[in-house]
Amino acid sequence: MPAERTTFPNGDADREPATSHLPLYWLKWLGVLVMLALMACCGLWVHHTFLGTNFHAVVPGKIYRSAQLKAETLAEIVRRYGLRSVVNLRGGCPEFDWYQQERQTLQSLNVRQYDIRFSYRAPPPVPELRNLVQVLSDCEKPVLLHCRRGADRTGLASAIALICENESLEVARKQLSPFYGWFPAGGPERLAEVLDWYADWLKKLQLASSREVFALWVEEHYKPGHLWAELEPLSVPDRWRVGETVAARFRVHNRSDFCWRFRITPRVGVHLRAWLLPEDIEVRDPAELAGLPSDAAGFFNTTVAPGECLEITLPLPRSDRAGQFVLLVDLVDAHDGPFGVYGSPTFRRWVTVE
Repeated sequence: MPAERTTFPNGDADREPATSHLPLYWLKWLGVLVMLALMACCGLWVHHTFLGTNFHAVVPGKIYRSAQLKAETLAEIVRRYGLRSVVNLRGGCPEFDWYQQERQTLQSLNVRQYDIRFSYRAPPPVPELRNLVQVLSDCEKPVLLHCRRGADRTGLASAIALICENESLEVARKQLSPFYGWFPAGGPERLAEVLDWYADWLKKLQLASSREVFALWVEEHYKPGHLWAELEPLSVPDRWRVGETVAARFRVHNRSDFCWRFRITPRVGVHLRAWLLPEDIEVRDPAELAGLPSDAAGFFNTTVAPGECLEITLPLPRSDRAGQFVLLVDLVDAHDGPFGVYGSPTFRRWVTVE
């Protein structure tokens, strides 16, 4: 006997009941809701990371990280988390309002402030990295680490803080992550190289990372990439006349683990430069050399490998006034500035312009 057919009022036969389409209907709505939830989470992340505090715990109850905080927000976080120390990775900047407000806020709350100068697109100078390791060892906890965005400099400092807490290098690396706003492009990727250099040194000596081993590496073996040289003076005059052009000759030794690339244009590569300083001052920022009498050489295309050297004739700066000056000579990378800013030894000598 043939199977019975279902006939609907409108005359259609064998049509599936409408209820069979409900799962597909709800799946579409579920997909929409999931997409909206993801967009909301993404919006919250963008706001917190790039527009907000970017505040996170590195070691809960002990080490925290953030962006530059407004005075009232900083005071609130100090009270909420019981902070006893704050490490400012933007360096001492008394000429800026944000620095004055931060210092006054922390002083009123009896919280110690430490100023350390890191760059967001270059490896940290040797003295500054040593200073950070010492501060992390000595400062009263809990401590907050911050730069401007809380992503690049703060990411490296947070990774170092974890290494100083005897965490593994793999765990420490996670502090440099897009989750915190760090992306390996446009300069900040160079900060991760510091951890790579440390890992290579550990592998070479077959050592395991620890607080003590890292402190030893920073104190005795750390060099910021290719920014390390020895300047050997071969012939340097100690006096010349106002408006006169004289020359010196130097042998420059590559004491880094990387090649130097001299280039014909001053906007790219390494070259040798001289300045006349009015006094014997420590230079921690290339901006401090702006406007001083200066001259340079080494504008040619060549590569100097680690351990190799190169002789360069350098025109010394002409001065429009007589007096005694400190002649400062240093290698300069067009992208990074003078090697001496990173801790490499410079050439200094008092000279007389008559």
